[in-house]
Amino acid sequence: MPKEHRKRKISEQTDDSLNFESLSVSLESEKEKKSKKRRKDKNAQDFYDKKEEFLAWMAEIKGLNIESVNQFEEKRLFEEYVEDYNLANFPNKKYYDLQLYQKKLQQKAFIQQQQKELENIEMVVFNDEDQLKQKNKKQAEDFKKQQEQLQLQQLLQNQNIAKDIKEQQNIQNQLIQSYKTGDQQKVLELKKKLEPKKDENQGYQNQDDYI
Repeated sequence: MPKEHRKRKISEQTDDSLNFESLSVSLESEKEKKSKKRRKDKNAQDFYDKKEEFLAWMAEIKGLNIESVNQFEEKRLFEEYVEDYNLANFPNKKYYDLQLYQKKLQQKAFIQQQQKELENIEMVVFNDEDQLKQKNKKQAEDFKKQQEQLQLQQLLQNQNIAKDIKEQQNIQNQLIQSYKTGDQQKVLELKKKLEPKKDENQGYQNQDDYI
């Protein structure tokens, strides 16, 4: 085999070897990128799945608000949350599953409310007769107070009516006297006083109502 031919063949083999190594490096790099992407996607999914629990943990355990930390600090805190999650270091079960925790609280509150209502029903049945007596007594007292208030209102109204009647009679006497003396100005003033006036509760009233 000629020397030049051997050199060319060796060169081609070397190039093929370099291309293969380059391809291997490229494939490994691609695999690493995909692996990083999968890890990143998994972390993002974990954050999405446990966002409520993480925010509760950050606010109640760390005393921080999500709006007060940057992305780097948020990522570091989430890694710490995940570590405590995996090691079961949380002081409260709600940081593992907030929805389940809230559901159990609601169930507990519902059961307590049912028990309370049952106790109230039993108490009502047990004290039914005594409560009925107390109720009737209260109704009688309320009715008595209402009657006393009505009587007082009627008395005040009668006093006002008597006062108005007396005033009307006095004006009429003055009017008669003014007619006799021919004081027309006084007559007009007194007639104006005798014109119907509007009461806030009873509407217009006329002096004839009191005569």
